Amino acid sequence: MGKCALWRKMKMRSTAFLPEFDKFITASQTGRRRKPDGNRVCAGTVTNYRNCRRLLAIYSGRLPKPLEIPTSVKLTTGEFRRRKLHWDRFARSFSDFLYGRGYFDNYVSSIFKVIRTFFHYLEYCYGWPVGKVLPARCFRSEEFRPLSLSASQFRSLLNDTDLIQKLSTRQTIARDIFIVGCATTLRVSDLFRVRKNNIIVLP
Repeated sequence: MGKCALWRKMKMRSTAFLPEFDKFITASQTGRRRKPDGNRVCAGTVTNYRNCRRLLAIYSGRLPKPLEIPTSVKLTTGEFRRRKLHWDRFARSFSDFLYGRGYFDNYVSSIFKVIRTFFHYLEYCYGWPVGKVLPARCFRSEEFRPLSLSASQFRSLLNDTDLIQKLSTRQTIARDIFIVGCATTLRVSDLFRVRKNNIIVLP
């Protein structure tokens, strides 16, 4: 982007949300945007960005007009209050939309973290003061009570042929992942990162 085009972009009062989000995804995928340590953004993270974009598109389609990002840098007191109200309303409305689709606190928080990352990217690229506009209530986490299996329960889950025959294909896969996780003490996210070169076959 040339200097004149960049200057015009920085002077805009608002811009469309989703086209800028698409540029953010493309920059992350191609390596133009990188992690703070200089490494490329991993494919799994880009997939999360795409999932967030999909939900934003569905949400935006239900609004009377497309989502926009206020971008003016110099604000009067009244403009600052209107901008704060704008993002408070967005956070409340989008949260209600996500909870209405059956998502829980952890996933809703992860979606808002993607949006916050996107806003920091815009602030870095264009100087738009949007990096810290999302209210703190957007980032909540669920408290899960740990569940543990006794040795007899684990053996039953491992060897109960009657139970195995009743399971669907998806349930069988879930059971296998759960058993391997119990045996190795690895989380699901860690198991999915395992590659062949991470496995040591003993003689």
